[in-house]
Amino acid sequence: MKENASTRAYGWFYSHACKKQLKAQYGGQTLKECRKEYREIIRRAKDIGPSRLFSAYCMAAWFIALNRSTGGSAEGGERCDFRYRRKKHSVCC
Repeated sequence: MKENASTRAYGWFYSHACKKQLKAQYGGQTLKECRKEYREIIRRAKDIGPSRLFSAYCMAAWFIALNRSTGGSAEGGERCDFRYRRKKHSVCC
């Protein structure tokens, strides 16, 4: 896929959304590596044309680049610090 203004805008959006957390956990160099990897993924990706899924495509490319630049595995989860609480839902009849 060609890198254009849309792909750069989505990359900028996702990088700024994660910037503070990346710098706190991994340092500023990781953000630069992630941006470089994102551009490489976009260049190697197949072109999907004008699609409503374009933003999701760019988001997936960003998070793949994030995973690769932080050293995470494809399975994920081992370096994640987020904790999720499960809510118990009761069904009332």
